[in-house]
Amino acid sequence: MTAMDKQAASERDEQRGRLGFGTGLKAPLRGVGFIARRADLWLLAAVPALVALAIAATLGTASVMWLPRLAAWLIGPTTTWYGEVGAAAASFALAALGVLLSIALALTFAQPLSGPALDRLALAMEQSIGAPTQPIVPFWRQAARSAGGALLGLAVGLPILAVLTVISFIVPLAAWVTFPLQLVVSGMMVTWDLMDYPFTIRGWTLTRRLAWMRANLPAALGFGLALGIVLLIPCVHVLLLPAGTVGATWLYHQSPKPPA
Repeated sequence: MTAMDKQAASERDEQRGRLGFGTGLKAPLRGVGFIARRADLWLLAAVPALVALAIAATLGTASVMWLPRLAAWLIGPTTTWYGEVGAAAASFALAALGVLLSIALALTFAQPLSGPALDRLALAMEQSIGAPTQPIVPFWRQAARSAGGALLGLAVGLPILAVLTVISFIVPLAAWVTFPLQLVVSGMMVTWDLMDYPFTIRGWTLTRRLAWMRANLPAALGFGLALGIVLLIPCVHVLLLPAGTVGATWLYHQSPKPPA
């Protein structure tokens, strides 16, 4: 084989190794289908929603029980009808704020607290594909790399979303441009977050994670947009976590020769 033939073959291999936009779009559906066919995984898939429900119910109940008493204690006794109305309104508002905060905390902490269940879902997909067993990475190293990846995603994505939001507020007509961009940025943040599971199983550093994302940017964008559009529905995040995790693992393995 001549040098030119070797170069052409190398370019063909490189093109085959790049995942396309359509492959990314299909990944969440692959995750849904995989879990639907495996009854033994249904309980694991329900863990994020159950965790979120438990947190929201516990904190929400505490808010309804104790925050009105706190409001009454802060306001003190009232002797007029409008004072009583104001105190009741303050108690209701504080309790409602507590319930909303409880839901926000439940959605925030459902994913990290469901980590072991999501890891098992990712491993189930790996086993179904026939991927070789990965060496055990120390927990502290997994946690450090996962936290570093999450912080990097937030550090890059949140400022961009903030700038786009400010532009939309100042120039409302710019929303025709800023909203699609916000959807793209949010989708890439979701992709970066969910790809953490196949990356962490392999003990990847941030450098290797970024390299994979750059090499498969169209697929990462398609995957993020598919989930980002659905995430416009409030509180659906915890329901998509299992399918997103499995879909991210499937997406990783679509490269003909994915890095180990």
